[in-house]
Amino acid sequence: ELSHAIAATLCCNRVTGIEVTFSNEGGLCTYKGQQSLRVKCCVLPAGYLGSCMWGCGLVIACGFRDGARIAGIIVCVALLITFFYAICGTAK
Repeated sequence: ELSHAIAATLCCNRVTGIEVTFSNEGGLCTYKGQQSLRVKCCVLPAGYLGSCMWGCGLVIACGFRDGARIAGIIVCVALLITFFYAICGTAK
Protein backbone atom coordinates (compact mmCIF):
# COMPACT_ATOMS: atom_id res chain seq x y z
CA GLU A 1 0.00 0.00 0.00
CA LEU A 2 2.98 2.27 0.45
CA SER A 3 3.58 2.22 -3.30
CA HIS A 4 -0.03 3.26 -3.95
CA ALA A 5 0.36 6.10 -1.46
CA ILE A 6 3.60 7.28 -3.08
CA ALA A 7 2.00 7.21 -6.53
CA ALA A 8 -1.04 9.15 -5.31
CA THR A 9 1.21 11.75 -3.69
CA LEU A 10 3.29 12.10 -6.85
CA CYS A 11 0.04 12.79 -8.74
CA CYS A 12 -0.64 15.77 -6.41
CA ASN A 13 -3.22 14.01 -4.23
CA ARG A 14 -3.44 13.80 -0.45
CA VAL A 15 -3.41 10.33 1.12
CA THR A 16 -6.11 10.08 3.80
CA GLY A 17 -5.60 6.51 4.95
CA ILE A 18 -3.90 3.18 4.50
CA GLU A 19 -5.53 -0.01 5.71
CA VAL A 20 -4.16 -3.54 5.51
CA THR A 21 -6.48 -6.44 6.26
CA PHE A 22 -5.43 -9.99 6.94
CA SER A 23 -8.83 -11.58 6.33
CA ASN A 24 -8.69 -11.11 2.56
CA GLU A 25 -4.93 -10.53 2.31
CA GLY A 26 -5.43 -7.12 0.77
CA GLY A 27 -5.36 -3.47 1.57
CA LEU A 28 -6.87 -0.11 0.83
CA CYS A 29 -5.18 3.22 0.18
CA THR A 30 -7.58 6.15 0.15
CA TYR A 31 -6.71 9.57 -1.19
CA LYS A 32 -8.41 12.88 -1.96
CA GLY A 33 -7.82 14.95 -5.03
CA GLN A 34 -8.06 14.38 -8.73
CA GLN A 35 -9.91 11.28 -9.87
CA SER A 36 -8.98 11.53 -13.53
CA LEU A 37 -8.07 8.58 -15.72
CA ARG A 38 -4.41 9.68 -15.71
CA VAL A 39 -4.26 9.50 -11.92
CA LYS A 40 -6.02 6.12 -11.77
CA CYS A 41 -3.66 4.71 -14.42
CA CYS A 42 -0.72 5.72 -12.20
CA VAL A 43 -2.08 4.71 -8.78
CA LEU A 44 -3.72 1.36 -9.59
CA PRO A 45 -0.66 -0.51 -10.96
CA ALA A 46 1.65 1.08 -8.40
CA GLY A 47 1.19 -1.84 -6.00
CA TYR A 48 2.58 -4.42 -8.41
CA LEU A 49 5.25 -2.15 -9.84
CA GLY A 50 6.27 -0.95 -6.39
CA SER A 51 6.59 -4.48 -5.03
CA CYS A 52 8.78 -5.39 -7.98
CA MET A 53 11.00 -2.33 -7.52
CA TRP A 54 11.34 -2.76 -3.73
CA GLY A 55 12.26 -6.42 -4.23
CA CYS A 56 14.76 -5.64 -7.00
CA GLY A 57 16.33 -2.98 -4.82
CA LEU A 58 16.81 -5.44 -1.97
CA VAL A 59 18.24 -8.12 -4.27
CA ILE A 60 20.69 -5.67 -5.84
CA ALA A 61 21.69 -4.26 -2.44
CA CYS A 62 22.37 -7.75 -1.10
CA GLY A 63 24.93 -8.30 -3.84
CA PHE A 64 27.34 -6.09 -1.92
CA ARG A 65 28.56 -6.58 1.64
CA ASP A 66 27.83 -3.02 2.78
CA GLY A 67 24.60 -2.92 0.76
CA ALA A 68 23.31 -6.00 2.54
CA ARG A 69 24.05 -4.48 5.93
CA ILE A 70 22.39 -1.18 5.04
CA ALA A 71 19.35 -2.95 3.55
CA GLY A 72 19.04 -5.11 6.66
CA ILE A 73 19.22 -2.08 8.93
CA ILE A 74 16.59 -0.24 6.89
CA VAL A 75 14.22 -3.22 6.97
CA CYS A 76 14.71 -3.67 10.74
CA VAL A 77 14.11 0.03 11.43
CA ALA A 78 10.96 -0.04 9.29
CA LEU A 79 9.69 -3.09 11.19
CA LEU A 80 10.42 -1.42 14.55
CA ILE A 81 8.58 1.74 13.52
CA THR A 82 5.59 -0.35 12.41
CA PHE A 83 5.68 -2.37 15.64
CA PHE A 84 5.73 0.71 17.89
CA TYR A 85 3.08 2.42 15.78
CA ALA A 86 0.79 -0.59 16.24
CA ILE A 87 1.44 -0.81 20.00
CA CYS A 88 0.67 2.86 20.61
CA GLY A 89 -2.89 2.22 19.48
CA THR A 90 -2.94 4.62 16.56
CA ALA A 91 -3.01 1.83 13.99
CA LYS A 92 -6.34 0.14 13.28
